[in-house]
Amino acid sequence: MGQTRLLGSRPPGLSRALRGPWDLEGAQLLTQTIAKAAKERNLPLQANLNGGTHALALGLYLALEGPHQAHYLDGAEIIEHFTERRRPPWDEGDPRTLLALRGYRLEIKQELGTPKPDQELAALARTILNKKSWTDAAWVEDSTVKRFLKLWNRRFWGALQSNDREGKKGLLLEYLVYAELNQFLQKRGGTALFGGRLSPLGRPTKDHHTSEVDGLVYYRGELIPVECKLSGSNKNFHPPFSQALAERLGGSRGRALLIAHQWTGGAPPPPSPKLIYMVLNGEKLPEGVYRFPEDLELIFKA
Repeated sequence: MGQTRLLGSRPPGLSRALRGPWDLEGAQLLTQTIAKAAKERNLPLQANLNGGTHALALGLYLALEGPHQAHYLDGAEIIEHFTERRRPPWDEGDPRTLLALRGYRLEIKQELGTPKPDQELAALARTILNKKSWTDAAWVEDSTVKRFLKLWNRRFWGALQSNDREGKKGLLLEYLVYAELNQFLQKRGGTALFGGRLSPLGRPTKDHHTSEVDGLVYYRGELIPVECKLSGSNKNFHPPFSQALAERLGGSRGRALLIAHQWTGGAPPPPSPKLIYMVLNGEKLPEGVYRFPEDLELIFKA
């Protein structure tokens, strides 16, 4: 039985379930009610029918009133007006809009300000993370770490406390990953967002979940969650959670990036087409683990 969720409060009389995959009348009534509610609130209406049935697509078509435009994605081309073909304008995509179409918004912690790609901060993060060993005392006392936090506050209007440096190792890795991903993707029509909390839009329902992500990648219409760990192993990563989140954001073919500072697990990760394991520092890596950022070309193919 098909299920539908709304972003925001439900219009009166709206049925949330269809009788079956071929319920054309139910699909038309359902989408008609949504279209009417959007029109009354002067809101734009966008529908992503990927993975939907013929009844859902035709029901939406019959429900729409006034001018509207449909795009069909056929491989690497968009078909417009059933005849014209062109390449999708992937570089015009907005990851936050796509995230909203999935029913979520990304909330960054207030103390972090507004993180953006910054070459100096990324270089500092890499210098710190490249040190072979850290003790808690050395980390807290290191002047480079203090400089990184102060520079962060100055560049991003953050409120990180320079005397509270414990637990910030993960932040350095997350920022370096974010900066490297942006540098790689900006020439290819993609982008990366710094991590935060994925919160449901509108009124939360039992179907919505709040999740933490260390980053988000937008590439060729695909949303890819990023998880970062200082120590990479099969125990530290959580494949079932990452795979579920990847499917929630990217559909049945959704992928997730799992990036570690070092791989310490020994054994290779379980093979999965949806989970991509990468390591920042490491020479002899187990099978199925890629180098970051050197192997990004293998992950994001044109």
